[in-house]
Amino acid sequence: MEQLAACEDPIRSFCIENILPVLQRPTPRLIYFFDITGGLSSMTRECDYLSRFLPSDQKQQLNNLMSLY
Repeated sequence: MEQLAACEDPIRSFCIENILPVLQRPTPRLIYFFDITGGLSSMTRECDYLSRFLPSDQKQQLNNLMSLY
């Protein structure tokens, strides 16, 4: 993924640990019975937290990656 390669380490490691596993394959989870998004808001909350500590150029990189999520 070329977008990920262009990112700096905090974003890259966050994406490898949190975003890529979700995008690799669907995982059956019970939350789909209660939340059609599959808990996406709780997952994106972690990105929002990380973005508070990033400089503006890295925030833009994170936003670009989150658009895939």
